[in-house]
Amino acid sequence: MVSLYSDGNPRTISWAIRTPLETLLQRRAQAGMYRDRITPMQARFVALHVGLFWGIGVFAVRNGGAVQFMIDDPAMMSYLESRSSGDAFIDGRMRSIDLLIGQRSLDVSVYGIESSENVATPLLERTGSATNAVDAPSP
Repeated sequence: MVSLYSDGNPRTISWAIRTPLETLLQRRAQAGMYRDRITPMQARFVALHVGLFWGIGVFAVRNGGAVQFMIDDPAMMSYLESRSSGDAFIDGRMRSIDLLIGQRSLDVSVYGIESSENVATPLLERTGSATNAVDAPSP
């Protein structure tokens, strides 16, 4: 079981993947085509999508594995549960996430957390290169 935390804004996205052995922390500059052109909610869905994709790529998220999406925004929770947001951009990200889930036979559950529990949020405020990976042991 892994837990995926994510956050984003129009300039930066971040995500954290907690496994039983470690916590992988990542932050990236928002892609140029999206930077300062998307809403904060759209940015959060970009972060969730990229975080899941990255987690699969580094084998933190395994085929057939269980993934908990740890979500600190009630509107985002609602969109994920209803599978519709009324926003074409967000709906497109949800379709991409669904494709990854289906292709990798993932067992995904969505959990609501407090904003203070989102370990990806502090990464948005870090200074320095947004492309550097940061790894930290689990607490």
